[in-house]
Amino acid sequence: MATFIPSAEQAVLIDEFGGLYREKQVWLAREKRFDALTETIRQWFPDLAADQTDLAVGYFYEVQVGEKPIEKTWKSMPAVYKAVGGWKAFQKLCTVTFKALSEVLGQPAAAALQVEERTGKRRLKAVALDGKRTIELPKAA
Repeated sequence: MATFIPSAEQAVLIDEFGGLYREKQVWLAREKRFDALTETIRQWFPDLAADQTDLAVGYFYEVQVGEKPIEKTWKSMPAVYKAVGGWKAFQKLCTVTFKALSEVLGQPAAAALQVEERTGKRRLKAVALDGKRTIELPKAA
């Protein structure tokens, strides 16, 4: 495995990344519970009008239940195709995700139509050092 030798400035950034990475890992463990609680609380307000707000009050916190956001959809896809210059022009503007197409076609059929290459961004993972590492600091001039 290649060993990258960082400058002093890069070592500081590496350590900052490592600290944030560790904090993110702790948060990810809690994120599923947070998402589950969010959905549970939303379900308590099924009859609340879309433009209304309310409060869910506990012993230590109150949760502000906001109005529903405005979501836009197209009135007519054929009208959209026509507006952008036709079906072929529309296709050049759009990208269909592999996940969305796999859900429609099924995984085996979608996989048969895909090409895989290692062109994505590299994943970074911070690993704590054992604490016995010595660091050479730049010498004063």
